[in-house]
Amino acid sequence: HRAGIKTFILPEQNRKDLPEVPDEVKQAMELVMVRHVDQVLERALLQASPKAATQAIGYRTPSAVPPPAPGTVNRLG
Repeated sequence: HRAGIKTFILPEQNRKDLPEVPDEVKQAMELVMVRHVDQVLERALLQASPKAATQAIGYRTPSAVPPPAPGTVNRLG
């Protein structure tokens, strides 16, 4: 939703709390109810796309800014 989360996995026993979640959030996200952790693993790991896995791990593209020259001090601000 706000942070770009599209799927939310939560325990079946929390279904009773769903009326507290705003309708706009429920409509914008896929809510997956689970009873066992193996269901979480199946959903979160086996169905994840390679792109999503890369984003979750936090790979970054190299910076275009070259490193400071040897013998110089890099000061911020």
